Amino acid sequence: MKRLTRVLAVVLTLTMVAAACGSDDDGGDAAPATTAAPATTAAPATTAAPATTAAPAPAEKSAETSATNPLGLDLSGKSVTVTTGLSDSLSGVEFYMLDRLAEWGLSIDQVVLTQTTGLETLLAGAADISTGAADESLMGLAQGADPVIIGSMESKINYVLVAKKEHKTIEDLRDGVVGISGPGGFNTLLSNMAVRSVGLEPGVDVELQQIGGSPERAAALLAGQVDAASVFLSDALELEAASDDLHVLARYADIIPEPGSSTWFSVGGFWAANPDISLAWACANLQANLWANENRSDYIDMILDRVEGTTRGPTEQMYDQAVMVDMWPVNWRDVVKTEYLENLNGMLVSTGDLEAEVDVTGVVDSSYLEAAHAHGC
Repeated sequence: MKRLTRVLAVVLTLTMVAAACGSDDDGGDAAPATTAAPATTAAPATTAAPATTAAPAPAEKSAETSATNPLGLDLSGKSVTVTTGLSDSLSGVEFYMLDRLAEWGLSIDQVVLTQTTGLETLLAGAADISTGAADESLMGLAQGADPVIIGSMESKINYVLVAKKEHKTIEDLRDGVVGISGPGGFNTLLSNMAVRSVGLEPGVDVELQQIGGSPERAAALLAGQVDAASVFLSDALELEAASDDLHVLARYADIIPEPGSSTWFSVGGFWAANPDISLAWACANLQANLWANENRSDYIDMILDRVEGTTRGPTEQMYDQAVMVDMWPVNWRDVVKTEYLENLNGMLVSTGDLEAEVDVTGVVDSSYLEAAHAHGC
C-alpha cells in the first residue's frame, strides 16, 4: 500500500540544527527551510562517516520468487515514511520503485516536501528514508549526523543554466539578475560556481534574486523577471518549447566535475537495522533503472499521466537526453559513487558552505545493490 501526503509547509522541532542545502528534488530548494544552519558550517574534527557494511545475505524468502520479485520477499506488515520532492519528467524511476515496493507488501507513506529538506525530516525523526542531492549528506556529516546512501533514482546531474538569448555567454550576465531558490539551495551553489568560472562574483557583479524552486524559477524566466537561472533540464526543455527568447546557456555537466544527483539516503542506522527493506530498496532501484532504459514509450506515458504540466515533446527530449548521459545506470557499481561525493566535497568548500572537507568514507554503501544484483535483480 502506498499513501501520498503533500506537505506545503513542514514545521519541525529539530534535535539537531540542519542545514538548508537541499536540492529541488528534496523540496528544500523550493523555499528556505524552517530551521536553517549558518551558511558556513565547520566540520567537527571528530566527525567520521559510518563504516560500510558487508554485503548482506538475502533474507529468508517468504514469498515465491518470480521475475518481478527475484528475492522472494514479502514485506507485508512493514512500513516506512519516505520524503520526496515535487515530481517532474525524471521521476519515472521513483514512481516505478515505490510501485514495486508496494507490490511486495511494503506500506509506504510518501510525503512530498516543498519547504523543508529531507535531511531535516530525517534528523527530526519524521521520516525513515529520503530523496535528496548528495550535498545534504555532506552537510549532515558536518553536523555530526551519520547519513548513508544506498541508491539513486537520478545518478547524473540534471541542472542547466537557462538565460535570455541576448546573453550569449556566462560573461554576459554581468550586471544581470540570476534567480535562485535561496542562500542554501543546491541550484544556488551551481549558479555561484557558474558565474565564478568566468571571473564574476555573485552578489557583486551579478545580482542574486530569491525566487523559489525550479518551477518558480522557470516561471520567472518566462516572465522576464530574471536574466538567468539554474533549473532542471526538464524545466529547461519546457521553457524552450514555450518561448523563443530563452536558451540553455550552459550545461553543468560540461563545466563542473560530476557531483551526482538525487540519492536515497537515511540516518541513524536505518538501513542496517532493516536489511529486508534495504535489500528490497536496492532491488527495486536496479529493476527501475533497467525498465527506464528499455521502455521508452511506457516511461513517457507514465510521466504524462502522473506529472501535471508535462507535455509530450519536451518529455521525449528529456528521456532521450537522460538515456544518453546514463541517468539510470544498469550496472550496480555506477548507480551511486563515492567519487561524486568527493567532487561535491570540494565544491562545497569552494563556495563556503563547508569550512573544510568532511570524511565521506562509508557514506555510500553499495553492498545492498551488489547483493540485489547477485540474486537476480
